Amino acid sequence: MHSRAEYRERRKAWRLLTSQLVLALEQTRVDGRIDVLLHKVDAWGTVELLHTLSKSSLLQLFKLEKKHIKSSFYAVAERVQPHKVDALQAVVTWKELHIANFGSGKEYYENGLNRDVDDVLSSFGTKLIHLGRLN
Repeated sequence: MHSRAEYRERRKAWRLLTSQLVLALEQTRVDGRIDVLLHKVDAWGTVELLHTLSKSSLLQLFKLEKKHIKSSFYAVAERVQPHKVDALQAVVTWKELHIANFGSGKEYYENGLNRDVDDVLSSFGTKLIHLGRLN
């Protein structure tokens, strides 16, 4: 049996998530809703994803009962504006990232999620803290 390269295996879940988000944003109507199960609110990829969703929707985070996996939570994006520039750019970025996922590690990081931490935290950090406390 043919095995996948290790770097591809590590990115499989992220590929699936971004593919689902592309489909969701492309199919969601104005003022629609997207629910997504995420893990580790403080992981960089999750922070960037929440930041992106917050630009074109009203974002809330919810944690289920104690039987749920400790690090997992639901992000609920309501009143989604899929035609806003930020949402359209997210779709383009996620599609490019999806393609980059099949390349080498270098290609992935050159084309992938590489925003400056200071920029994201200065524009989204306070809201992230507020959202995370509710989680």
